Amino acid sequence: MELPLQFCGVLVVLALIVGIGVWSGRYIKNGADFEYGDGKSGTGFVSGMIMGTLIGGSSTIGTAQLAYTQGLSAAWYSISCGVACLLISLIYVKLFRRAKLPTLLGISAHEFGSRIELPSAVLVCFVVFIAIIPQLIASTSVLPVIFPGLSVSASVVITAVLILVYIVFGGALGAGLLGRVKVMLLYVAVLAGLFIVMQRGSIAGLRAGLDSSYFDPFQAGVFKESSKAVSVIMGVLSAQLYMQTVVAAKSEKAARRGTFLCAVMIPPVGIVSALIGMFMRVNHPDLPNSKDAFTQFVLLYMPDFFGGIVLATLLLAIVGASAGCLLDLATIIHRDIVSPHTHRYDDPKRSLRLNRLCIMFFLVAAGLLSTGLLGDGVLFFTTVSNGLRASVIFIPLMCAMLLPGKVDRRWAFASVFVGAAMCMVFSLWNVLPVDGTGAGVLGSAACCAIGMVVQSRRNRTLHR
Repeated sequence: MELPLQFCGVLVVLALIVGIGVWSGRYIKNGADFEYGDGKSGTGFVSGMIMGTLIGGSSTIGTAQLAYTQGLSAAWYSISCGVACLLISLIYVKLFRRAKLPTLLGISAHEFGSRIELPSAVLVCFVVFIAIIPQLIASTSVLPVIFPGLSVSASVVITAVLILVYIVFGGALGAGLLGRVKVMLLYVAVLAGLFIVMQRGSIAGLRAGLDSSYFDPFQAGVFKESSKAVSVIMGVLSAQLYMQTVVAAKSEKAARRGTFLCAVMIPPVGIVSALIGMFMRVNHPDLPNSKDAFTQFVLLYMPDFFGGIVLATLLLAIVGASAGCLLDLATIIHRDIVSPHTHRYDDPKRSLRLNRLCIMFFLVAAGLLSTGLLGDGVLFFTTVSNGLRASVIFIPLMCAMLLPGKVDRRWAFASVFVGAAMCMVFSLWNVLPVDGTGAGVLGSAACCAIGMVVQSRRNRTLHR
């Protein structure tokens, strides 16, 4: 690929990132604007914000990486994200907007007492922080292609600077606008990729060149794959960012339409990325690192200028997903950890400063870890993050919204720690038919079930 043409394509997209980030920053006056936008957001903002975060390095580079070694089952991540968005559209939009509280943990605290909020918030911050690492790891497979010879550390630094422009200046408004641009560019990229795969190999060609296990959607086993899919769904439903995006919409109708659009548009990106990974396995079985499957596909099979645009779009996907996680993290720290214990940051300008400082701190920390010995498992870290988030938040949150007054708060509090502990233990100790997420959610559900029995007995005693 000729560097001048490649750079032209890259610069077009990077200039777009910087321009929109700085432009949207002019409209951010306080912490509420930063976290929720202007509160008058329509379908485009909702879909752009959610897809801008969900379609990241895991849906593209990470999916192609896993498909290179395991096949079509790698697409489960994106399919599960689509199912989660469908559930948000059909069920959770109404629940989230009806709660009239700024955070998911605030909903749990309102039902079970403030005691549950701080430990849950600390655990969730750890979980969201983990989710940033795979995005930065994914950037190390894109930037060295754009800038040959670039080190891993330099790749992470450049990505971090772009994330700061993307989110620190523009907050939720910038993320929503750039999310829409990113999705349009990604769709152009994956459609071009699908065309190349069909033209040069077709599905029949892939079947002829790969073992049949590559086309098994349950390649790792029905229980394992199903458990991973459910963990992603529950992880998305337990994510603060998607709740605040729904709340920021100007109406329930706009929120439903935006999330339904996400449900339709997210899965195809993962499916095509998986096909690209499988195509590269057939035609280039000796890649030094499977993480490079998608970027090498772009480098080898796409025209120079267009290839530059696609590479920059992959980088934009990584930047957008990282920015969404950081916005999620800053909101939880501000609303669930700091605000309940001090009024110092009630001032709009101070809250804005706190949000931006949190983002900078955690971005630097994630950057340092992603250049260390954590490996190249992009989807692995994303799955662990979703699993822990589901284990800590999902069951208590559902009880708070759907079973108010029916679960003993002490057992709800215990469910947070039991869920997190079981998820971590059985993610490392693989002895169950389900993965660590399934174990964590089952542990959390068991605690809440006991809490229902205890509360039911207490209620009967009080009414005698």
